[in-house]
Formats: sequence, structure tokens, C-alpha cells
Amino acid sequence: MVGDYRIKMIVSAAAVCGACVLFSCAEEAPTEPPDTPPEPWGYWEEMDLPFTAVDVQALKRDLAGGTWALAVENVDSSEWRILRYAGGAWRVEAGTDPAPMSVNNFFAVGPDDIWVVTMFCEILVWRGAAWEMVYEAPGELWDICMVSADEGWAVGEDGLVVHYKDGVFSEERLPPGATAYELVFSGPSDGWAIGSTGTLYHWDGASWDSIDPPIDVNGVQPLGGGACRAAGDRASYAAAGRYDGATWRYELLPGTKAAVDVYFPRDDEGWLFCSAPRSLTRGGARVAKVLHSRDERWRVDELPFECSPLYYPVRAADGALMCGGRQFEGDVVILRYVVYDVAQTRGKEASAVAVGR
Repeated sequence: MVGDYRIKMIVSAAAVCGACVLFSCAEEAPTEPPDTPPEPWGYWEEMDLPFTAVDVQALKRDLAGGTWALAVENVDSSEWRILRYAGGAWRVEAGTDPAPMSVNNFFAVGPDDIWVVTMFCEILVWRGAAWEMVYEAPGELWDICMVSADEGWAVGEDGLVVHYKDGVFSEERLPPGATAYELVFSGPSDGWAIGSTGTLYHWDGASWDSIDPPIDVNGVQPLGGGACRAAGDRASYAAAGRYDGATWRYELLPGTKAAVDVYFPRDDEGWLFCSAPRSLTRGGARVAKVLHSRDERWRVDELPFECSPLYYPVRAADGALMCGGRQFEGDVVILRYVVYDVAQTRGKEASAVAVGR
């Protein structure tokens, strides 16, 4: 049963104001999910990249459902490349090569409308011919997200928020002004920013409000209507949280140190991307551990090699779930999850496009 190996807690809406009221908590210490499930649900495999990458800084979907990546090719000269996934393969997007120097993050509206933010406080746009600087901010920007071709947001240091709409840029600050390093929207009136202290900020179409979760948040998945899933940590465990706009629910998952990202393609199945406990390190670096939930049962996914914690989960238009990571004894990679067909599990015949079907 689910309660056999996890701690489940329900936190009242008072947590939004800083209080944390626990309504229920498992009395017994949880045990770990099994490392070797009797009937594997699938496996992760490495994808071919058009060059040897030294960093994968982001994986994102564009507004039409296409999948993109921002990667660094050369550790000495820091050559940024924007990759596009199509036809089951990754390639460098024609015309955008090379990307601007010192890119912190990006967002592709489409092939001829790609936005980047740089460590030089700039916002640049590719519109099919050349990179153009369209805005210089008063501080460094860490992430950018477009909600349409005519509107988008960027966040950065000291709570800086830059809003673009219909060709006009404006600035504001997040309350209480903590640096925000990740930004994601489900629509023009539902956006989330993660602060450097693990705090969440929500955009409801009118203002940015501070949301104080019961866990230290590292990753967030918007669900629409002010709801979200969150990945983080609490009490030296990885934590999976869910917020319905008023109440937080979260579970602590042992055998892990922290959760860095989360992705649920549907309500009854999803992934929590974690780091293993401090005792499981390689050269002082954290080891990735991926927890897979189906019908409220958690299992540990097998990875093809030891690597650092995996980030940036994204589901491609063909249904493939992908994320980025770094091998301890090799290169930076993008991994794809391959799902066993339920009717063919014992024969281990697989399909890479079955995620979220």
C-alpha cells in the first residue's frame, strides 16, 4: 500500500500565511520504494545529440507543442546551441547558430521567434534573420517564458520581473524581492516563479502574490486555475507537493535527499526527479534517483548509467518524455523514457511514445 513507504501530510491554507497545521501524518517511519519492481513500467535511454554537450541548460515546449533545448558545446569558449526535436531526433536549429554568448535561459515561440535572456542583463530575440537585443534590464535575468507571440515574462535577481506585451516592456518587483530563477506558465493568467529561498510566486492575471509552501520548492508544474505540483525537500527527505489554490498536500519520500523537478502528464502517473541521500555520492556530487508514480504507487526507475540529478522534464509532441542530465563517467545527455506496453510487459516490448497517452 502507498502508506507503507511514504509519509503523507495535509497542510491547511494557513501554510500560505506561514503557519503549518498538520491534519494527518503516518505514525510509522516509511520504508523505501522497491529498487527493482517486479513488473517494470519502462526504462530510460540516452538520445543522440548532434554534438558533444558540456551542459544542457533547459528543455522546453514552444506554444505549438514543439520541443527545444539549450545546450553548451564547448567548455572553453562556451558555445551555446539551440536544438530542436523533430522526427524523433535532435538537431541544431538552422540559422540560430551560434546563439548569443552567456545565455541563462530561453523560450521558443516557434522557429522564427526565439527569446533568450543573458547574464549581461539583456533580452534578445531571433526572428528568422539575426539576433536582436530588444531590452536591457537593470539586473541579471534568469528565466523567460512567453504566453503568446505578443506577451511574455522574465524574472531575475532581487525580485526583478520584466513584462512584455504588445511591443512594450515594463518592470516590477516580486514580493518580498527574492531572486527568482525559474518561471513557468500554463496560460496568460496562471504563472509561477520559484524564488531563491524556495518560495513560490503566483501570477493570477492581475498581480504576483507570494505563496509560502510547506516544503522548500525546487521545481513546479502548473496545473491551471492557481493549482500546481511542486518538487522540493523537507526534513532531509525529497518532497512531492500539490497545491489546489488554498490547501497544500505533500508527501515525504525516503531514500532521497531532495526533489529537484516534477512532471505528471496525467493525474494518475508522474515522475519526481531526485537526488540520492548524502551517503550515495560520486566525488562529492549527488547521484540521480528517479521516482515514478502510477495509481499512487511509487517505484524507482532504472537509469542507464550513474548521473547527476535530472532536470527539465518535458513531453514532446510525439508523447516522449525527456529530461537532461550529466553522466559521472561521460557526457551531458538527454534521456528519453520508453514505456512498456501493458499487454506486452512480460515480453518487454516497448514504445517511446506512450507517456501520457
